[in-house]
Amino acid sequence: MDKFYNNYTKNYKRFIDNKLLNLCLRPHINKYCALFSMTTIYNYLYNLYILPNDILSKIGWTHDVLVNGKIGNRSIINGFYKLSEKKIKPEILLSQDNLDNLDNLDNYWEKIKEYILSEKTVLLYHEHGHYTIICGFIEEPYIITDDINNNFNNIDTSKKNKWLIISEHRCKNENDINNGIFRQINWNNIINEIIKHKIACIFLFINS
Repeated sequence: MDKFYNNYTKNYKRFIDNKLLNLCLRPHINKYCALFSMTTIYNYLYNLYILPNDILSKIGWTHDVLVNGKIGNRSIINGFYKLSEKKIKPEILLSQDNLDNLDNLDNYWEKIKEYILSEKTVLLYHEHGHYTIICGFIEEPYIITDDINNNFNNIDTSKKNKWLIISEHRCKNENDINNGIFRQINWNNIINEIIKHKIACIFLFINS
C-alpha cells in the first residue's frame, strides 16, 4: 500500500496518502482547479492515468467554461457522475446545510479521517473558489505551554489540534510566491470557511 502512516503514540496521528498526492497535477493553469481535481480523483479511484484533456471531453466541459469560472458545486457532482458512467455520484459531506449542530464536529472529524484512510474514497475541498484534494490529516494533543523544561508534560490529551493536509495544484499564489505540493489547514479554519461561505464544502467520492 503506497501510503505513509506514522502513529507515534495513541495521541499523535499523522497520515499522508502518497499515491493520491503523487497523482495531483502540476503546474496548475489558472481557473482549472476543478478539472485537475476531477482528473486526480478519477485516476485514483480507477487506478488509471488519464490526462485532463481526455477528462474534459468525457465530461463535456469546455475551456471557455473553465476560464470564465462557470464550474460550481453542481457541475462537479453532475460532471463526475457522467464521467464515471453513472457509477459514482459525489455527495456533499459537509456544508452550511448540514452544519446546523456544531456539537457534531467531532463526529465529522472522525468520519473524515476514516474516508482519508480508505483507498475507495476521496475528499474534495471547495475553498471558496478553489477546488483541491484532501490527502491527509494531523491530529495532536493541545499544547498548554511551549516550555520544554516542563519534561514535556505540557499537553492536554483531552483536547486535540487538528489539521487537514491539502494537495495543492497551484504553483504560485496571488503574491507570486511558489507553493509546495501540499499545505495544512487547521480544522477550525475549514469550519469557519464553510460557515462564512455558502459554496464552501467538502465533497465525498466513493468507489464501492
